[in-house]
Amino acid sequence: MYRPYHVLLWLAQALDLACPVLKGQPLKRKPSTGSLRTMADKTRPQRFLKFIEVPIDPNATYKNDHWTNRDLIPMPADRRTYAIWSYFIYWCISGLCISAYTTGSTLLAYGLTAGQAIGALVIGAVATGLLSISCGWMGERHHIGFTVASRFTWGMRGAYFPIIIRTFTWDGLQGYWGGQAMAVGRSSLSGFMVLINHDSLAVGDNWSHHSWSVIL
Repeated sequence: MYRPYHVLLWLAQALDLACPVLKGQPLKRKPSTGSLRTMADKTRPQRFLKFIEVPIDPNATYKNDHWTNRDLIPMPADRRTYAIWSYFIYWCISGLCISAYTTGSTLLAYGLTAGQAIGALVIGAVATGLLSISCGWMGERHHIGFTVASRFTWGMRGAYFPIIIRTFTWDGLQGYWGGQAMAVGRSSLSGFMVLINHDSLAVGDNWSHHSWSVIL
């Protein structure tokens, strides 16, 4: 079983089904004697899959596949080492990032005053916190994560859908802010911010700015 990084898991499974070498089965054609490259080609995919394989506990009683593995089973007591300060620091770190910083400045850009922006942020943080607490009861009682909890509603295979949506949404947001940061950085080196947009299909100069920021 491979580490449940969701998209990587699907790719690994697709490779496993498509190539018999990845299953450890011998090839039908017999390699020539002394062909070191052929032997290396056979073992390279196996080494890669072994590298991303989820480790198995010494006294494991579960099957190590894409439905149950060390990352998906209920976390045993010896691995539940987080205390109150661990959770406090974890949530503080999640709030000290570019995405959190830009929330306040975005509200100001839309015309809110400083007081209104702070009030909106506090109300939003409280609402999000209550929602997180209400959705986290299964982790507190059953010691499972979001990946397994999604199976309650979506089923075993359908749970991949919210996982992919969550992954793409987060990566998309980070890609957007990364493009914004690169645009600001490039504006200090050249006349990048005053480029003339000659593309009639583009909507405004901001489109070209963001597009080139992501590409470059």
